[in-house]
Amino acid sequence: MVYLHEFHLANELEMGGSHTHELEVKWKPRDGIFFKVNFDGAMKKNNYDGIRVMIRDNRGGIVASMIELIQQNNDSDLVECLALWKAVRFARDLGI
Repeated sequence: MVYLHEFHLANELEMGGSHTHELEVKWKPRDGIFFKVNFDGAMKKNNYDGIRVMIRDNRGGIVASMIELIQQNNDSDLVECLALWKAVRFARDLGI
């Protein structure tokens, strides 16, 4: 319900509501052990595209990362899909 309340407050401010509210939002790590996998595919001007994968633990620490150049293919959706596939394989190979 906190998210819904924040959503209503944000929309009220955007719509020019007369109320102003300050929200104190602090990040805190989740309990337990988990990993977050971030990935990105980027198209370059040269003959290669790039893929980046970063895996973090529940405290935000970097566990592993990788960068790979791939042959350029002129399709940004395909580069993103390849980045997702590489991220899943990378995490699997690490046993995550």
